[in-house]
Amino acid sequence: MDNKKHNLDHAEYIRLLMSSQAQICAYIQALVQNFQDAEDIFQETAVIAWEKFDEYTPGSSFIAWAMTIARYRIMYYWNKNKNSIVHYSDATVKSIETYMARRAEKPSSDLSHLDDCLKKLSAGDVQLIQARYSHKRTIKRMAEELGRSVQGLYSTLSRIHLLLAECIQRQRLVQER
Repeated sequence: MDNKKHNLDHAEYIRLLMSSQAQICAYIQALVQNFQDAEDIFQETAVIAWEKFDEYTPGSSFIAWAMTIARYRIMYYWNKNKNSIVHYSDATVKSIETYMARRAEKPSSDLSHLDDCLKKLSAGDVQLIQARYSHKRTIKRMAEELGRSVQGLYSTLSRIHLLLAECIQRQRLVQER
């Protein structure tokens, strides 16, 4: 490959990666509960995607393509860490990947909906969400700091996620009317 083409490919790769990074990270984080491990998997995914970028079909969904690479990295991670808390079936992983890729392709006001829905949570629930995502704490570390069990904290965060998802869904329905 000549140097000029290589530079164009690199620029296009960076543009595509930057525009889809949040969605790919969210996909990985949904399947890998440890934030640092999820970050590592994203970095591995980005490197592999660059190495295989000549296999990407221009004009197709970069997000779906990159999420497929991420899925294989996640499965490798699970195989390597058999004692991790959360494992999903292949069908569930593929379903999440398809959903996330489809959602990433459509413009959405979900972030503004999320902001509105966060305001409806109790102060304690907001603090848990902030500790988990804004401060990037692991569930294990949070459980230790709060004197709670890891499983109990997972349950609480799952309840909060469900509340937020339901609230966002209601706001979408109102917006569509």
